[in-house]
Amino acid sequence: MFDKTDLKGKTVLLRLDLNVPVDDAHNVTDFTRIDRVKPTVLALRERGAKIVILSHFGRPKGK
Repeated sequence: MFDKTDLKGKTVLLRLDLNVPVDDAHNVTDFTRIDRVKPTVLALRERGAKIVILSHFGRPKGK
């Protein structure tokens, strides 16, 4: 997945598409997108990286 670059103490910015479907009570109804990025996040954490996740929720004005 990654080369062996030393990430200990480095900050890694992940721009992820985590726009997941929710029900009327705003509960996540499908965790597929979250589950798919979990291995990447765990691998970065294991290598000592500080992780910043950038995403959004929903669409502007519901479009």
